[in-house]
Amino acid sequence: MSVGHAAAAVAIIVACGAPAAAQSAVDTFTAIASAKRGGTAATAPVTIAVVRYATDSDRAQVAAALKERGMPGVTAFLAGQADVGYIEIGGHRQPIRYASQMTTASGRLVTVVTAKPLLFVGASLPSAPPREGFDLGIALLDLNAAGAGTGELAPAAKVSMDAGGALVITDYGSTVVWLSGLARAK
Repeated sequence: MSVGHAAAAVAIIVACGAPAAAQSAVDTFTAIASAKRGGTAATAPVTIAVVRYATDSDRAQVAAALKERGMPGVTAFLAGQADVGYIEIGGHRQPIRYASQMTTASGRLVTVVTAKPLLFVGASLPSAPPREGFDLGIALLDLNAAGAGTGELAPAAKVSMDAGGALVITDYGSTVVWLSGLARAK
């Protein structure tokens, strides 16, 4: 995750910032996930569907879980939550357990979190790190008022809190997975 988006995720997950307008139907987004490393590139279609966004209470609970128990607290919290949508990438579907949205100057920022990783980018490389602890999938969608934008996907991630209380997202892969052509389905 980039520093800018990680900072924005702090505002969504840890702080109880102002949520965007209430949701009345399934919020569906489509994009193309792409990653490039050296001479190798990969793309896959992505669909993200959200049926319910977090309330202030939900945000407070996940923030408390992270602050009090770290990553194990977050994974335990998410394991106890109902599905609130799904992320589908390249035909593989994973339930979303936490979805949040926040109004921005240009539109809104949507964050979705799965209770299990989507995939481990680079896991087949000889120098790949151990998979242990990378138990979440996280997507950040930066949308304009028309519902189009860009995003990032951390298909296998872990979260922590730094000494100042800011959220830190650590992606398993060393390559950013960009979500291009991001659009809200009509």
